[in-house]
Amino acid sequence: MNKRTKTIDIEQVIKKNYGRDYNYISGFKNTSSIIKIFHKKCKKDFRINFKSIQSRSSCKHCQRRCTTEEVKLNIKRRMGFEFSYVEGYENSKSRITINHSACNKTFTILYASQLDRAKCPHCNGRFWDDQKLQNYVIKHMGEDFRYENGFKTGDNKIKIKHNTCNHIFDIQIHSINKCNLCPICDIGKLLSPNEFKKKMFKTRGNEYKLLKFECIENGYVVMSKGIHLLHTKCKKVWVTHGDFFYNNSNCSHCSNNAKKTTSIYKNEIKKLIGHEFEVLDEYLNSATPIEHIHNDCGHHFLMSPNNFKTKPRCPIKCEFSDKTNSNWKEQLNPYPIIVKPKIRIRKRPSRKK
Repeated sequence: MNKRTKTIDIEQVIKKNYGRDYNYISGFKNTSSIIKIFHKKCKKDFRINFKSIQSRSSCKHCQRRCTTEEVKLNIKRRMGFEFSYVEGYENSKSRITINHSACNKTFTILYASQLDRAKCPHCNGRFWDDQKLQNYVIKHMGEDFRYENGFKTGDNKIKIKHNTCNHIFDIQIHSINKCNLCPICDIGKLLSPNEFKKKMFKTRGNEYKLLKFECIENGYVVMSKGIHLLHTKCKKVWVTHGDFFYNNSNCSHCSNNAKKTTSIYKNEIKKLIGHEFEVLDEYLNSATPIEHIHNDCGHHFLMSPNNFKTKPRCPIKCEFSDKTNSNWKEQLNPYPIIVKPKIRIRKRPSRKK
């Protein structure tokens, strides 16, 4: 459209691209104008650039409209099965009403912007009072503990009092359901070997079997010293501190934290490259350089285990460590591979007239 289009032509273009449900209202001056269009179904008007009509974009109020079933499934998928849709949805900008089955109360949110981060305002931490916190502490820590003060948000620490020893300590709210111990009465208490076994069975069950203590003074277990445990799942001995059941520590062999030994490292090298290289020093860790020898050229060098597995191994330009052209030809000999050289053709210079 190089020339200015008449109103009749605009209506025909709108009906051709949008359909009979849309009517032109006003705003046209040239092909770069922003015009106003009326949608009969939702009885609302919207503005659009005249050049964008050919893209056939639908009504802005209805283009993201979902069915009621889609809204219900979307709420359960993004908020959880505890929440259900009640009413209020018209389009993506609508404010909808949601019911929380845990507290059986309703609240409203914006469908488009708050669906992923919305929480029930009646159950959320900012609506907690002292009585709710006290009930929560009794439920997870027992009746011997009492909430004192300190609550501001769900991330800050609150003060809990142990009625038995009158000690007040700080703890985060999300850690209450994981810990029911007083730092004075439980962690600082001296335990005899029999009391230690009872405490270990109470917290960990039959998962670990006690083998021996490294240090016992005056009939009590020294928590800072090591103890030897047999893990019943992996059948391996684990050496740890006596307070392992307070800090939720687990078997190092099963948690992929077991320290690698020299024999294990040598077996890894043998599986990786065979007998071409040999380890001469004791393995310390993956970052500390240790001495290796290249058996083909007899060169000794220091290299960390991490670099040995990922980088070129023999630091000198060894003809045995890198594959030469003859080595590659021997490996590729059984395969009918033909390599053709690339030829670059220079352009002929144009003659000056």
